Amino acid sequence: MDAEGNPIGQCDRRILRWFVERMSVELVTQIYEVPEQVTGLEVTGSSISTITIQWRTPSNTECLQGYLVCWSLVDGDENGCVTQTRHEHATRNLTGLTQCGRYSISVTVVSSSNDYSEATNTTAFSNPPLRRVSNVRALETSSTSFLVEWDLLTEDTECLEDYAMCWEMTGTFLNNCSSHPLDLTPAMNFTGLENCANYTFTVTARDESGESVANTIWAILSLTPGNVSSLETSSVGPSVLATWTPPSYRPRCVMQYEICWGSSPGNQTCAVQESSVTTFEITELTPCSEYVVGVRALGKPDNSSQWRVPTVNYECVQRYIVCWRSSRDRTEGCLNTTNLEQVITGLTPCVNYSINITAVGAIGISRASQMSAHTRSQDGCVTQTRATKRAPIPGLMSCVNYIVDVTTGDILGDSNTRAAPVVMDTTLTQDKPAIQNLSLSRDSEGNITVTWHPLVEGMMCVRSYNVCWEKQSQPEDNQCLELPSSENHLTISGLHSGATYTVEVSAVLVTGETSEIIREDIPISATVPVWPRRLYTPKGGPVRGKTGRFSAHVLWSEEGHVYTDNAKENRLIWPTATDSRFIYYR
Repeated sequence: MDAEGNPIGQCDRRILRWFVERMSVELVTQIYEVPEQVTGLEVTGSSISTITIQWRTPSNTECLQGYLVCWSLVDGDENGCVTQTRHEHATRNLTGLTQCGRYSISVTVVSSSNDYSEATNTTAFSNPPLRRVSNVRALETSSTSFLVEWDLLTEDTECLEDYAMCWEMTGTFLNNCSSHPLDLTPAMNFTGLENCANYTFTVTARDESGESVANTIWAILSLTPGNVSSLETSSVGPSVLATWTPPSYRPRCVMQYEICWGSSPGNQTCAVQESSVTTFEITELTPCSEYVVGVRALGKPDNSSQWRVPTVNYECVQRYIVCWRSSRDRTEGCLNTTNLEQVITGLTPCVNYSINITAVGAIGISRASQMSAHTRSQDGCVTQTRATKRAPIPGLMSCVNYIVDVTTGDILGDSNTRAAPVVMDTTLTQDKPAIQNLSLSRDSEGNITVTWHPLVEGMMCVRSYNVCWEKQSQPEDNQCLELPSSENHLTISGLHSGATYTVEVSAVLVTGETSEIIREDIPISATVPVWPRRLYTPKGGPVRGKTGRFSAHVLWSEEGHVYTDNAKENRLIWPTATDSRFIYYR
């Protein structure tokens, strides 16, 4: 309240008077805030000498009195300002401007106390909006050039400065642009272009304010692609697979491939697929029928290559006739088969044979395919003169039995004269593989570690080892593992306490045979914290595997344990433990 009791408004200037301690004090107090500026100032339209703008009013309009709108020509001396009240719309139409001029425009809020906000600015051009260039077209003038043409603009061209022409090969992202003056014919020639490459051409109109909406076209130099090559067909189950190689001449011109097939000229089916795929599966064919398959490369309309046409017999084969003949005694034979491979037995070793294979179908017999083969003994043959009576045989395998046949013949290759074979059963002197020093040990967690050694160190006859174990109370639940020959131990886990397990180890030879199986039993007891790793005789030697069962009672002292074989009184030293246990050893 003031001195007279009237309320003081937020936007008023008043003189407050009162007396403090009988003294008169005059205070001038200003109660107001800096006005909030407008937002969202934008140009909503323009013409040859007019610019229309609009804005959003401040959020607090209590002190708002009006707006001050000012403009000035950026490249000239023209300027002006105009005010409008708060009751008018937040828009202004600026007229009488210089044609095609660039103007700086500002709007400022004026409060009821004649204070001004911070100005909000924008830039605008007094020109009509540019229209979109129309009727852009590309005309092919040669195999490597285009002539791009367009129609000149006829409306709102007062501020038009030039045309912009941009082009690129589609997919390369290498855009090139150039200016086309208004006094030239609306056309531009492009030369040195690649055959069948897709090009993009864009034309825009430009003035000082920027560019018009672009008009873009795509064009391609349509040329005939070359012919496909290496067209092949093959039967794949109930269908035929056609494969080919793309044209080497003008490969860019291939847009698609057309594949056609038929059993007669008036009865054919065609399909089209993309140029990136050079295989096609033909299905729903009639078995044992002859088909003609053709493939051609498609360019643009009326630009297609010639047909590449092979002939394919689909699933005509019913059986095969396999015949053979000996070059020595002229013996021959034949058999029928539906398989794609055949084993011929009963042939003479070390003799050349000629073999013919003929396909038989419902509509006839194919030409015979020929091949030559030389029979061998089980492992090989060697021929030498009668003056040499010794023949080294290299490349034999260890641990394999060989049969050596020696046959004599006369100088006539097809003679039936021959001596009876001399048969030698020769075996390499490598010892037969076996297992030795098999031992079992148990850790505190109830796992068994099986350890063994081959009978002969470095033996090449062992291919792998088989380790099997079973719970004696459940022999049907046995488990096995095959280990490579480089291994000599295996740890078995997941065993049950209080049960006795049988462990078997055998060697698998390179011949596929299995050596003698060595077995050991070991009980799993939860009360024995430490199980011996090895048993030793009083002389320090390891205990070798024995067949059958025998029992022993373990006695111990502070110096060590004594293992006693009650049956044979064989005393063995056992490392110190903390319990006595009745064990079984097999």
